[in-house]
Amino acid sequence: MEQNELIEKAPVKNSALSYGVILGLVSIILSVAFYLLDLTDQNMIGGLIGVAALVVIIALGISHYKKANGGQLSLSDGLKVGMLIAVIGGILAGLYQILFLTVIEPDF
Repeated sequence: MEQNELIEKAPVKNSALSYGVILGLVSIILSVAFYLLDLTDQNMIGGLIGVAALVVIIALGISHYKKANGGQLSLSDGLKVGMLIAVIGGILAGLYQILFLTVIEPDF
């Protein structure tokens, strides 16, 4: 094989979509758990757990993308995957919050 041969990269959307959905579901599960355990007033604990979940899931998603590309990862691809995971997870969590505040518990 020649070194100048183009290597086909794995699509960013596969890792980003998978881990974005996982992040959204984890966010929803944490939100429901905090609501059921009545921990909604303890913002520090919930915030730290949420940030830890965010960092871990984005790191796992970027790692998955890197493995899919044979160990190759450019800075731009890493940023794309990480941002897409965060955006997809945020959209899902936001949709749940809208549902929660308008339908499930409007007096919250």
